[in-house]
Parts: sequence; structure tokens; C-alpha cells
Amino acid sequence: AARKFRAKDSNGLRLEDDGGNLGAFVEDSTANVGIGTASPSALLDADGDAIFNKSALDKDFRVVSDGNQYMLFVDGGTDRVGIGGAAPAKDLHIQRTSGETTLRLQSGGSYSDIIQNGVNLFIQNAAGGGNIIFYDDAAERMRIDTDGNVGIGQNNPTAKLEVENSSTSGVAAFKVDNDDTDQVAISVEAANIDANVVDITCADLTESNAIFVQADGLTTGNALNVVSNSDSTAVRALIS
Repeated sequence: AARKFRAKDSNGLRLEDDGGNLGAFVEDSTANVGIGTASPSALLDADGDAIFNKSALDKDFRVVSDGNQYMLFVDGGTDRVGIGGAAPAKDLHIQRTSGETTLRLQSGGSYSDIIQNGVNLFIQNAAGGGNIIFYDDAAERMRIDTDGNVGIGQNNPTAKLEVENSSTSGVAAFKVDNDDTDQVAISVEAANIDANVVDITCADLTESNAIFVQADGLTTGNALNVVSNSDSTAVRALIS
């Protein structure tokens, strides 16, 4: 027959060292086990630090839920952590067999989600009036504000895209490098009626060009072509 340790009364079973310090306790009424505590509130209740695999062996650690055998998985051989899967491919790998996989970051009542739905990746800041801000190790570089405006170098964009270049950046604020020889590099489609489609303001320009066009390889086309197909009989100045 199996040997048993049994408490003699309703006080439970205590394991102490020779100094009377509690090591482990089994509560009589619930069979809960306490380590470092005489009032365990769960089947196993440890009051203090806990170390798994202290010998640093290739041993895994797994937590099972009612719907997933690998709700939490620590791979001792690859030093990776998986949530929802048995083979984490990265340092932290969250996965589901179907549907949306979501990582939520929350502070108080405000939260942000990163969601993968199998096809698309969504980044959502659900805080009221909240922005999505991108930093490097020194400063803010880009943000998407609550109105959907994007600022690069600008933390209060007033247009759908606003790029602000510092006076010492040493690089162009906006550059298009198009290597497709039969495609338009920049295309603007506008439904404007009484506003400029392109508005260039150079109030401080004194020694250069507001627009500079260089077309050294031009043979049959025009470096700058401005046309109008207006049906109006009034005189229209294409360039003034």
C-alpha cells in the first residue's frame, strides 16, 4: 500500500525547518498547498520567488487552458516563448489556428491593439483623441493623428500629409525615384473648382528656382507641357 502523511487535526499539515520556519503547508479543508504561506488561496499558492529549470537544462514549461494545450509555452531549447502554439518561431510568438490574433497594450481604460486577421495587419489606438507616434532612439519621427493626418517631422500636421524638414537636415524633404520608364512618376487627380491644385509659395526665395526641370535626354517630348482642353471661349493664360 502507498505510504501517506496525514494531518492529525483540522490545522492542516505543516512542513518546517529546524528553526520553525514554514516551508510548505497543506490545508485540511481544501487540500490547497501553500509554499511559504499557511493560508493558500489556490490549489498551489507560492508566497515568494519561484524558479523553474534552475539547472539551465533543455526543459520546456507549459500551461494548459480548457481550449489550448499550449496556452503558454516556454521552449527551453530555443529560449522562445509561445502563446497558443507549441513551436514559437520568434522570441515571442502569438498564434491562433484561425480568426484574429491580437496583442493588446492597456493603460487604465485606454488601450491599443495590433491585430493580424490572416490577411491584413491592423494597428489601432483606441484611446479617445490618441495618436500613433513613431520614435527612434532620439526623437519623434512620424505620427498619425486622430484626424488621420500624417506628419513627418511635424507633430501637429494640418494636411493629410505634412513633411517638415529642419534647416540643418542636409536632405530633400520629398523625393521620388522612379525607375519604371513607361509610368508616370507623380500623378495628381483633383476635383478642384475654385482652389489651386498645386500651390507653391517661396516667399524667401532669392537666388534659385521655384521650379527646376532638367531633361538632358529629351528628344521628342517637352520638358514642361501645360495644356488646357477647356470649352470656355474666354482667353485663358496657361502660364502667367
